[in-house]
This record gives sequence, C-alpha cells and structure tokens, in this order.
Amino acid sequence: MKLKIIKNLNEKIEKLFGKKKKYLLIGILFLFIFGTTTAVAVKVIKDKEKGNKNENKDDEELVLYWELPEVIMNIGENKIIRYVSNRNIVPYISCEGTSLIIENVNDKEVRIKAVFPGFDNVTIQAENCTAICIVKVNDDIFKFENDETVLGVGVSETYFIKAEPKELLEISRINYSIENREIAKIKEVSNEYIEILGLKKGITYINAEWRGKSTGFVLEVVEDLYRQIKVPKEKQYVFVGQETKIEVRLDEQERGDEYNFRISVEPKKDNISATGENNIVRIRAVREGEQYVKVTHPKARSPGYIYFDVLKQPELESPRIETSESPMILRKDQVKYLNMYVLNGVLGDEDKFSFEIIENAYGVRVEQKRNKLLVAGIAPCAAKIRISNETVTKPYEVMVIVE
Repeated sequence: MKLKIIKNLNEKIEKLFGKKKKYLLIGILFLFIFGTTTAVAVKVIKDKEKGNKNENKDDEELVLYWELPEVIMNIGENKIIRYVSNRNIVPYISCEGTSLIIENVNDKEVRIKAVFPGFDNVTIQAENCTAICIVKVNDDIFKFENDETVLGVGVSETYFIKAEPKELLEISRINYSIENREIAKIKEVSNEYIEILGLKKGITYINAEWRGKSTGFVLEVVEDLYRQIKVPKEKQYVFVGQETKIEVRLDEQERGDEYNFRISVEPKKDNISATGENNIVRIRAVREGEQYVKVTHPKARSPGYIYFDVLKQPELESPRIETSESPMILRKDQVKYLNMYVLNGVLGDEDKFSFEIIENAYGVRVEQKRNKLLVAGIAPCAAKIRISNETVTKPYEVMVIVE
C-alpha cells in the first residue's frame, strides 16, 4: 500500500515538473531534511553541555565573605554592606545585638541602620559557610564625660562632672537639671562643669540639654561609698595571636590605688591569657571564643568585667586610611570634625595618626584629637591635608574646600 502511494506521488511529480526537475526537487528536499536534523542534534548537544557546566558549578565548594569585615557608623546612619559568593545562593542574614536594624536585603547587598551605640555582628550563613561583619556604632554627639548610666556619690561628698558636645569647637549654653533636690544638689561651676553634692541616701536623675539634644544618668547617693572600677563597657574584639592592653582605674583614684588591682580570667578557659601590671591589663588571644576578665580592687564595691570575643584572623587586604568626608566642604568660620579610620587595621591604630597641611594652609586651622581632626574654615580656599598612620605605608590626602 505504501509503495503504491509513493509510486503515484512520483508519477504526479514527474508529470508536473518533468523528469529532470523531479530529481532536482528531490535533492532540495533531501538537503532540507538533513539540515534540519543536524541543527536539532547540535542544539541537543549544546544544551547537554550547558547542563553539565551548571551541574559542575553547583558542585563547587561555596565561597562566602563580606567585602568589608569591619564597618564604623554613627547613630542614625544608613549603610549598604555587600557580600561575595561564587554561587547563586539565598543566605540567612542576622544581627546579634540591638545596635543595628537590617532594613533591606537585595542581591548580595544588605542595608543596615545604626540605632544604638556599641558593637554588633552582621552574620551571613549558607550551607556550611559563615561570615561575620563587625559593626561599631559611635555616639559622640553629646554625653557626660563619665560615660556611665549610673553614678554613685556618698552623703556629704562632692563630685565634679561635665557634659561635652563633640562636634563643635565652641560650646554653647548647656542647661542642667536634677529630678529630686532633696537627695542631691547641683551647682554650675562653669558652663561645662557642675558640682554634685550628696544630701541623703536615695536615687535621682541628672539631665543636661544642649541644642535640642539631651543626655543624663542615674545618681545614687549612698551612706558608705565604695569606688567603682572603670573598665570598657563594650565588648573587645581581638584576633587569634593578637596582643593588646587595657587600662583600668578607680573613679577619683588616689595615689597608690593603681597597685591593688587583681586580674583573673573567668570562666577558666584558654581562649585568652591575661596578666596585670599595676592598673594595666595585658591580653593575648589564644583561640576563638568568648571570654571575660574579672578585675577587683579592695576599695571597689563590685568587680569590673572586660568582655572579649576572640575571632579567627581574617585574610585582609593591606591596611589603608579612609575619612568620614572626602572632600570636606565647609563655610568660612565653620568648624567640623573629620574622622580618620584604618580599614583592615587592628586595635590601637586610632592612636597612630598624624597630619600635615600641604596646600593653602592659610585657609584652614586644624587640631588633632586622637583619630579626629577638628577643621575650622578661615578663608575661602581649596586646602589639602595629608594624613598618615604608623601602620599604613601609603598616606591619604583629603581636599578641604572653604566656601
């Protein structure tokens, strides 16, 4: 039946096109069928190869890390931090403390907002990989110099303290107030300092207001006052193999008090080793983990605790200098702070900065306070400041434009 159909079709084609054209038509039809089959086969092979490549990529060991392992922010500031991965993943991202809020997560970008001062960790996890970005949130706008939330004084004892704005060269009027005048009395010695006199046992609150900002602390008046040990409140981050030292003291320390501090590591693990030399605590990080150092003194009511988190030594780029503004723009007679940072540095780098005005020094006045430059505009100009740090080989230059 099939042969008869093919024979009839052959006769009709020969009748319509002739014998020669029939063979030409059969040749064209053969080429069309062969070309189409070949194209389909090539596409199938390419799709298979592409699938194999994707399978091989998925089999690669996951690499996951933050572009910047350390970030410094101010309260209210928003910042985008980015992570790097060799594969397309949907990671789990979290914040440990209360200093930050994770506002948004896009493709390999995380937007964070600083809400409270202190240290916080932004952790990213996928499969068996974990990466940590350490974020420090500063709060240097306006606060009391004791940097405490509770202060103790004795009955009939006086204590001098001041609130200090950090962003201006000249301090405008600061208004002080106390909640309960029967427990303690305050007296303004100058626009900065106040004198506190304990009257009777109890608890009250002292407040300071300056340009719409307020700060304060709880005042506890006790009959038999012991001193408080002054230690850093925030957690100290150190890397394995790193050594550091921290100074501790008593408030209103008297001569000879520095010889009576006692140091102990608790709980007794081997994450760090700690030794005391007078009022200096020397720390050496041994292995990863959390640890705290207990500091005691015969004259202190309670011990002080220094908290440490020992981190694995990261593979960082060479340390480099950055500033909070570049370029810095200010008006004539305006004063601003320029913060200086060492990225990929270590603890203690903030004490090793120096600067030099290399262009148009007549237009600016600059003072240094640790890792901050206080820059005042004197005359319109485009000045240039060269910033150096003992731990960084290449200096950093900042343009200062005075309008």
